[in-house]
Amino acid sequence: MKGICITGANPLYLQGVLDSLEHAGAQPALSARREEPIGIHFWHEQVMAAAADDSEVPRAIDKPGGMWEQLASDIVVANLKSKVWAWADEHSMWLLDYWLGFDSRLVFILVVTSPQHMLASAMQTRAEAFDVHALMGAWQVQHQELLRFYRSNPRRCLLVDAQECVKNPVALIERANCQWKLALSPAGGRVPEADTPNALALGMAQQICNARPEAIRLQHEIAATIAQGAQSLLANAQVKVPVQEVERLLSQLPEVQEELEHQFLEDHEVF
Repeated sequence: MKGICITGANPLYLQGVLDSLEHAGAQPALSARREEPIGIHFWHEQVMAAAADDSEVPRAIDKPGGMWEQLASDIVVANLKSKVWAWADEHSMWLLDYWLGFDSRLVFILVVTSPQHMLASAMQTRAEAFDVHALMGAWQVQHQELLRFYRSNPRRCLLVDAQECVKNPVALIERANCQWKLALSPAGGRVPEADTPNALALGMAQQICNARPEAIRLQHEIAATIAQGAQSLLANAQVKVPVQEVERLLSQLPEVQEELEHQFLEDHEVF
């Protein structure tokens, strides 16, 4: 049994990644067998609601509580007969440490979204005005959490870009097979459905992001980490590596490093 937790900031992209895995052979998460079935999404919603406070951004939870931990066990037991099963839920981001310690057979696909796409999507989909500062702050907190968890647990995680998953779902399946020795069918991967912001919205979002160097630095740091993860896969001679995908990511690494160095020099400019 191998369980895959898919999480990130954008539920639409998470569902797309889950759809790709299921088309490649992964089984959807079954509910716990009780008088009233308890599913993985209901579990996350209730745990987050029980731990809610007045802050705008949720906090990490490493101990949901006895009743919820028993229900989590029931859900996992319901899926024991599946060779590979998966779920996608944005709330899982705040329970990563809990799931990490729950079972060594659980692994994680962490889906990152650029701040430009996040803002552009909000511009196109929200009917009412929104707080750009709050949205950017939430993006930073969410992606710092994803990056922290990945760096602490690289063998049990894949850090992937949402847009790349849309463009090349087959590469995602191949990377998962390589990382965890799965037997998913790359040919079964499908292009996830996702909203694609228009050029005008993306241009406006880029201008907003340019005024927030801390967000740009984090974005570059994430991109460099993804590229380095691909390099680690290439160095592992024991598995078949999707070479084209690795080469594409590695080709981006010098550019990302150059941008990081340029940003560092700007931040430490001496007058």
